[in-house]
Amino acid sequence: MAKQQNFTCPHCQQSLFNGESTEIHHIIPRALGGSDNTKNLVINTALLLPQSSTQSRCESNTET
Repeated sequence: MAKQQNFTCPHCQQSLFNGESTEIHHIIPRALGGSDNTKNLVINTALLLPQSSTQSRCESNTET
């Protein structure tokens, strides 16, 4: 999966191997019928804002 993402977080474009924790998330949530197939999974940096699983802290830090 990391290779398919060019070893970068799709939200903040930072390297997945920058020393920060990573998490695997579903693109289509399982509650909405998404599967555990690797085509429906994405690796994100673990710095996600609690109010939104689609916006990362690293993304919001670059907006300032």
